[in-house]
Amino acid sequence: MVSQTGKYGWHFWGESVKSGDFLRVKGTHQLTGKEVELVSNAKLLGPNSGADNHAPTNMTFRTGGMWKLNAYIDGKLLGSVYVKVEN
Repeated sequence: MVSQTGKYGWHFWGESVKSGDFLRVKGTHQLTGKEVELVSNAKLLGPNSGADNHAPTNMTFRTGGMWKLNAYIDGKLLGSVYVKVEN
């Protein structure tokens, strides 16, 4: 929900990420095109729930609607996901 900080768990599989790497997440709002940093320097903590690595984070979205989230590991784009944030 908008303006409410939520807890989000990021899970990664494969050898492209390692424990001790750092996660950054940048979000781009679909309508405004504005990019904001939602997560900065979340340390990957190793295996969790069957994943090879994970990072617990908190994120706050200031605007509702569709967001594209780009996940970066140690500065390299790993992938993107889309989320719809309710008002």
